[in-house]
Amino acid sequence: MDIQRILAQLHAERQQVNEVIQILERLAQGIKRRQDFPTALSLQGLAGGKRKRTVSPEARAKLTQEPKKPAVKGKAAGN
Repeated sequence: MDIQRILAQLHAERQQVNEVIQILERLAQGIKRRQDFPTALSLQGLAGGKRKRTVSPEARAKLTQEPKKPAVKGKAAGN
């Protein structure tokens, strides 16, 4: 039995195991970060309960049929 050859093989296997452990630790940290990131639903409570308003199909049709009003620019246009 060649002890030096066995030691070299064990060192190589240990290096591979250490690399796998490092990769798995990085993956676990990435997954943890994604789980800790707030979702849009959890942010609704933080923003005072304001949610995005939706327009009904009837109201959307009415908005598309109405003529657009010209935009007023500055205070001089209002006088």
